Amino acid sequence: MNCLIRIRQRYPDLAQSDRKLADYLLAQPDTARHLSSQQLAAEAGVSQSSVVKFAQKLGFKGFPALKLALSEALASNPNPHSVPVHNQIRGDDPMRLVGEKLIKENVAAMHATLDVNSEEKLLESVTMLRHARRIVTTGIGASGLVAQNFCLEATED
Repeated sequence: MNCLIRIRQRYPDLAQSDRKLADYLLAQPDTARHLSSQQLAAEAGVSQSSVVKFAQKLGFKGFPALKLALSEALASNPNPHSVPVHNQIRGDDPMRLVGEKLIKENVAAMHATLDVNSEEKLLESVTMLRHARRIVTTGIGASGLVAQNFCLEATED
């Protein structure tokens, strides 16, 4: 599996120092693959040992193996869908640019979903939903809106 996808998958469960590293690697994978572990630690604001431990938590023998995986990920997909744009929207951005950034983020999320889930698993999920007698959705805040939208979509013929 692509190491950038692996980082995105594990992101919600990462400790704070690991999130700093993940943020840097996801935002600047091309730069990161040329840095030493000391340089990456300085850029991300963590210790050098955190860099090595992070690589090991991802399943690599060490940081050099993670750098190689970054290079392979970029070679297989030179334009990774890995950078969320919400934090790139500025208060003085014109409305059209805000819309374009949000569209880009939504497309990236869809690509990431396809990258993480096999077609077989997606089809299996669709089949289960189609044959379910009842589907219960829940959500709080923005997730509540997603749950409501899913309910509306599911009840339409």
